[in-house]
Amino acid sequence: MKIGEFARQAGLTTRQVRYWSQEGLLPQRRDTNGYRDFSDGDIHAARRISDMLTAGLTIRQITRLQSCLDYERGVCSQEREALADRVRTIEGRIACLNRTKSLIEDVLEHAPLITEEEKMAGRAESSADDRRISGE
Repeated sequence: MKIGEFARQAGLTTRQVRYWSQEGLLPQRRDTNGYRDFSDGDIHAARRISDMLTAGLTIRQITRLQSCLDYERGVCSQEREALADRVRTIEGRIACLNRTKSLIEDVLEHAPLITEEEKMAGRAESSADDRRISGE
């Protein structure tokens, strides 16, 4: 399959496909007339690469993983640890996001709603207080 069709089916741009091929993430097979040639199996690989990038792995990390990451056969021990580290990082981000979400929900639930005029009046009072404190 040609690059345009492959990119469409994989949910990528042709530029991404060329870059990923250049970086060794996707095969660089060519047909007899020199056009890039991709298989249906390459679509699965491209989606997996896209998922790993979305999860926060870098192209360099994915390139290292690619050599021994095969869901059917297993994962090398060093790469397993790298993936486990990434999971811990993601879990930390999720925990932080959940704390932030809880804080925002608390504000939405308990903080009184003020009008734009009240907000502006509060700023004016705050500025006056700041000037008094600084001795102006």
